[in-house]
Amino acid sequence: SDMVFGRLPRYYWRFDPADLMINIIFYDVVNHLKIEIDTSNWGLFIKHFPTMYLQEYFIPYLISNAIAILILIAAWKAPRWARWSIVLIFIWASGVNAYTASTTPEAYLEYAPMAIPIYRTFINGWFAAHVQIMVTLIAIGQLTIALLLSLKGFWFNLGILGASIFLLAIAPLGIGSGFPFSLFMIGALFLLYKYYNRKTNIATTESLPI
Repeated sequence: SDMVFGRLPRYYWRFDPADLMINIIFYDVVNHLKIEIDTSNWGLFIKHFPTMYLQEYFIPYLISNAIAILILIAAWKAPRWARWSIVLIFIWASGVNAYTASTTPEAYLEYAPMAIPIYRTFINGWFAAHVQIMVTLIAIGQLTIALLLSLKGFWFNLGILGASIFLLAIAPLGIGSGFPFSLFMIGALFLLYKYYNRKTNIATTESLPI
């Protein structure tokens, strides 16, 4: 029942694989995202979508997801372009986070209302008292990931793993992280992993003596 959460959600999105139908109904404003699976018909329900924040950040939200989709397609069609695009994104993000952490660290507390409850509690609690050091470490981590992704072999794979973990970690921030931006990017990283490791295996096989 919609009243389980105490109030009707403003945004109700339903996808039923059986008939490929998508239904959208608008209700009241709510402040977080909740996903449910209806096992009776295998429909996917997304409730409590933060429409107030989507309206506020609509343009950057749209741009970030459009870029992520382009990179996902490029990872399939033009993997080298996708790889270096991801490297540049992590370098850019590292620079932005390092600068913001040193100038306006309180800006990161604005992510709290858009995040899932456990993240919201963490941001408003321990994180709020250690913003500068935490975000600076994140920036260093992002720069490290960019460096690893620019290398080959084991180090490249380590970069893929690090980037995937980071993107999974920011997904619960919801609109604050451009969700589902991180899922598109993880998909691109997976395609890059398959491409470059297949390429390495072929090169290794061809170099073996007959």
